[in-house]
Amino acid sequence: MLYAAAAILIVLGFVFPKNKIVNIVILLYMWVLFAFNTWNADYMNYYWIYERIGTGDLWGTTVSEEGFVYLCYFFRHNLGLTYAEFLVFVATVCTILLKIVADLFSKRPNTVLALSILYPYWIMVCQYRSYIATLFSMIGIYFLFFDPKKESRYFFKRNNKIQRIMQSDTFRSAMFFVFIFIGVLFHRTAVFFAIFYIAKKFDTKRLVIITSVLFVMLFALHLPFMANFLSHFMSRSKINTWLLSDGTRTIVGLFFLVVVRIGTVIVEYFMLDSYRKSGSVSKEYLHFVEMVFKTTLISLSFLSLELYVKDYERLARVTLLLSYCIFADFLMQKKVKAEKIPVTYFVFIAFYLVHTAYYFYVRGGYLDIAFYPLFEHNSLIA
Repeated sequence: MLYAAAAILIVLGFVFPKNKIVNIVILLYMWVLFAFNTWNADYMNYYWIYERIGTGDLWGTTVSEEGFVYLCYFFRHNLGLTYAEFLVFVATVCTILLKIVADLFSKRPNTVLALSILYPYWIMVCQYRSYIATLFSMIGIYFLFFDPKKESRYFFKRNNKIQRIMQSDTFRSAMFFVFIFIGVLFHRTAVFFAIFYIAKKFDTKRLVIITSVLFVMLFALHLPFMANFLSHFMSRSKINTWLLSDGTRTIVGLFFLVVVRIGTVIVEYFMLDSYRKSGSVSKEYLHFVEMVFKTTLISLSFLSLELYVKDYERLARVTLLLSYCIFADFLMQKKVKAEKIPVTYFVFIAFYLVHTAYYFYVRGGYLDIAFYPLFEHNSLIA
């Protein structure tokens, strides 16, 4: 039943990209999947972490992120809620944040939500601390992309009481880092998203150089002497988990990884170039697409981490969701006539098929412990 509902809602997301009723139904469906899920790869781990923190042992688990620890302590120790009840709260907050993000970054939020159901929603529900960090970071990125000199539905309007403060670059930059910091309080990997600040300050040519330098610097983290140095600041188990090879990478997997990451940058550039040539979008939206492209370009530096450890894929989810936003608008807009840019349309469609196939391939081991359980283990809909 839930599989069929997902298929129907994905189709509706494309057919009715702006419909508010469809939007509510899709979000409600996603909330039910998350809030009443009863098993996945991390479910029992989080259950025991929640229970142990509730006893007062705040720092005796594998989780050290303060935001999540104190949230668990408050709900278990102070409110006395069960883990299932806590999960309903988390799902509610995440669903609200997801709606905010989709509405902020796209005129066609239903298509964005439909794409995310295919991937990465089912893995983010399993790894929901990372999910929370990703959503907060994306709100921070919104402040980074915001241009106060231009009116657009994508950005804050200028005709409000605090317009002077909102228009200042200092305020917007501060808000970006504030939301990144909130993300870090739920998952430490969110700290890497601070790198996206560079997209605002440099042009594409310089970003290519900066990305190359960052790639080398992050790659150096895998060297033995760096592991010894970092052992003074983090546990050996975390070093083994996040810096040393997990031994699950294959030649095929690495090849697809590189193709997907670089392919995303190329496809986004095609869209940006098409918009520039066609003149079919406003300058404000063109600026937004350019910022997404530059952010995705910078994210290529994370490849040096992901080549070793598969779990760093979570760093690509921010740019993946941003890509969904401009992909959805590009495919569904009526102002651009298909006959003028048929190559770009076909490039996107072909790439998205490869893109989706890659994620199902690389997460193949998670299908049985994350994808299927999301649809088959639900206390509300048996």
